[in-house]
Amino acid sequence: MNRKSKIVLVIGGRGTGKTTYLENLLNKEAVVVELFKTDRYDGFKVRKTYEGLRLSDCVNTTVVMEDSTQLLAATSTKFLKQLIVSSKQLGSDVWCVFHSINFVPVFLLAMFDFIVFFPSEMPNKKAALEAYRAQICKILTKKVRKYRPLGVLENV
Repeated sequence: MNRKSKIVLVIGGRGTGKTTYLENLLNKEAVVVELFKTDRYDGFKVRKTYEGLRLSDCVNTTVVMEDSTQLLAATSTKFLKQLIVSSKQLGSDVWCVFHSINFVPVFLLAMFDFIVFFPSEMPNKKAALEAYRAQICKILTKKVRKYRPLGVLENV
């Protein structure tokens, strides 16, 4: 399989449809990484807690890191960071799910290819997306500019 090895950030508040979107979008062969086993993603072939994951589970596939905020804050996440950074060499697409753009680590802001937003309040979708764009611009200007030019905003 010829993959482009993309890193995708999925961002939205609780109950906005992030997990449902991924369940419907992704191939059931995807590797789902969770902090704890849940009843979500039941039909997926490989589901692991972060402790049970190996790099060999993640070669030439799609990896979903459900609740990446907690996964990347867990004590032994050096491996998960290595997985994200090495995704191109592994031939893997990595989808990282966050509840807020503020929770995305700087190293990921410097590497992502796409962002999928789920605004929690949708009375004015355009205004909500513009607010996200402004927030990302502020974060990138402050934290990531030395790593990547601001042209990354074209992906938003």
